[in-house]
Amino acid sequence: MLMPGDKELVRQMGVALRHSAHRGCHYCIGNDTTAVKCYDDRKLLPASLGVSVLDPGPPPPRPTEDGPQQPLLIPLDFSLRLALTAPLRILQIPSRLQQSHNMVGSLDLPPISLPYGVNPVRGKEAADVILSELVLKPQNAIYTLRKTFEAEQKAGTSFGLLCQDDLPLQPFLSSFFLRAYVISDYLVLAPLHRGQIYTFTEAGGLLDLYQDAFSWAGLFSIDQPEIIEMMLTGFAALIQYIEDRKVLKRVLLRAPAVWTNIWLHRDEFALWVYEDSGDVKKGARSPTINLMIQYEKLYASEGVNLLFSTHVAHLALYILATYKGAFGKLQGYQELVVVTGATIEDDGHAHAAETGRLIREAVIETVGLDPFVARLGEIVQEAHETLDCQLVAGAVCVVRLLSYAHSIDIMPYLARHQILRSLITTVTDSKLIMLPVLSILPTLFTLLEKIMKYCFDRKNFVVRGEDMVALVATYADINIGRNQDRVRSAEEAELCESHITARLEDCYATAREVNEGQRAAAFARPFVHGMKAGARIHWYPTLARLRKAKHRNPADRVHVRSLIELWMGFGAILGLDADQERRRHEGEAARAACSWRDCSRRDQPGAGNDGANLKKCAGCGEKYCSRECQLSDWKEGGHKQRCKRLKN
Repeated sequence: MLMPGDKELVRQMGVALRHSAHRGCHYCIGNDTTAVKCYDDRKLLPASLGVSVLDPGPPPPRPTEDGPQQPLLIPLDFSLRLALTAPLRILQIPSRLQQSHNMVGSLDLPPISLPYGVNPVRGKEAADVILSELVLKPQNAIYTLRKTFEAEQKAGTSFGLLCQDDLPLQPFLSSFFLRAYVISDYLVLAPLHRGQIYTFTEAGGLLDLYQDAFSWAGLFSIDQPEIIEMMLTGFAALIQYIEDRKVLKRVLLRAPAVWTNIWLHRDEFALWVYEDSGDVKKGARSPTINLMIQYEKLYASEGVNLLFSTHVAHLALYILATYKGAFGKLQGYQELVVVTGATIEDDGHAHAAETGRLIREAVIETVGLDPFVARLGEIVQEAHETLDCQLVAGAVCVVRLLSYAHSIDIMPYLARHQILRSLITTVTDSKLIMLPVLSILPTLFTLLEKIMKYCFDRKNFVVRGEDMVALVATYADINIGRNQDRVRSAEEAELCESHITARLEDCYATAREVNEGQRAAAFARPFVHGMKAGARIHWYPTLARLRKAKHRNPADRVHVRSLIELWMGFGAILGLDADQERRRHEGEAARAACSWRDCSRRDQPGAGNDGANLKKCAGCGEKYCSRECQLSDWKEGGHKQRCKRLKN
């Protein structure tokens, strides 16, 4: 709605604009809106005003890539009404500094923070001037920032001077770091409109200035790391607005230089955000990780592999190795694991040399391979304890990435820290048998294919037979449960079956060679003995579920029958008989312990936790020593999902 005096205000503004050489501008007043007609481009008026062309007229509007400019009529609210006085006030007040200082009170600006130690009074005055210029004359603000950056490159300034009490305003306005800090904070707090985005991302604009700064080694020499962090945050905030393909290509072209410089100076600023207590700040995403994520999105939009194009993956692996807290609490870690291996294609063998270089530079030459793999084991353990499927998926992706570095023998390290055993134990845990794990298993089976080849080539098994049987049994169980939303499509079921078939054929051939006493297979005896031990636990229960699944859905009979034949043959080569195993399992079931894995009385004879005192779940037959354990397993242990599947 029109405010009192708006009509006269816009009339005065029209006069002022004509006298200030703003061609083709005049006012237009309607019943409930007031705006400005402008026949020049959107840079003519201050970008923050949101004023664009109302209707076409001579001279014609400048065409854009999307066609002629479209008219846009914006209601005149209080903030815009005040902002529209800017051109008139510029004529009345010759001093740009005084004009900016006076205008800041009229503009709707976000509250801006200051770097630690900066004189709060002078710093606030300088921030007001910088922001008012950025909003009212963004091109002038960027030009000034460019000049202060060039001066910083040539001579450098002592940022510590800005902490003094008796310093005039001009040194604050001449500081590149203060200007960059204030502008970056503004980008984070204030949503940008189209005019600002265009101005900030055009060639030579603010976006290019950020790239210049982060390609300059001297940027990291300042003893104020929070300034670097704020600039990283502002840079990431601006990147997320990029939609123009030309701008995108310009950013990607300079990305290698930007990230090489950040990588080389990684120890000169914090890679994650701390509280004053030294703990990681809750709910705060690391500026570095945020910028990495924005670049990953840019590369993904172009279909380019980020791993070998920049040092982003280097930094991601380095953070994985050096971050000592609970990894699941690090904001943005879900996206971080994407750049550490999830984008590598299945033909990763073609990138063996590049992967080897990545692992050497990011891991071996920094923290060392053994500490890195040990840290990876801690992350897997954390994922198991917290039931975090994203962490499990990330660990699998990292291990797969490591396996593609053919010039580096990673397998002994994986065996030493029991990474594969931990991963398999985690994904086969009944608590984690859910859809997110389903997406992990194909990747894990692809990894196991490489590992089995390594085992036969080197005649050294780095995976246990017990774990292999448990994993295949779990995969088969998920496969037959697809009608209960455990597998989402027939294509996924076929993929499951192909993976199961391949691994069972490997295990079958290995067991046959050992059974026949072939000398060349002597190294595989511990693996086969492990498979036999694992099969005593998993083989018959899986066979029983396969047989039930065959009768559950006629459409699946051929598919399930094939799995049954494979599973029966696998049991036979390991010396198992279905009838004997059924009787043995039924006898053991009568003596089974409480099904709640965290039961405090588990494995305590005489504590009401033996077969005679256990109570069965009416839905699925799971046994519990108490109502409390049944409720705990229902809420936290996956009993709800399992029970629903078995009842269906």
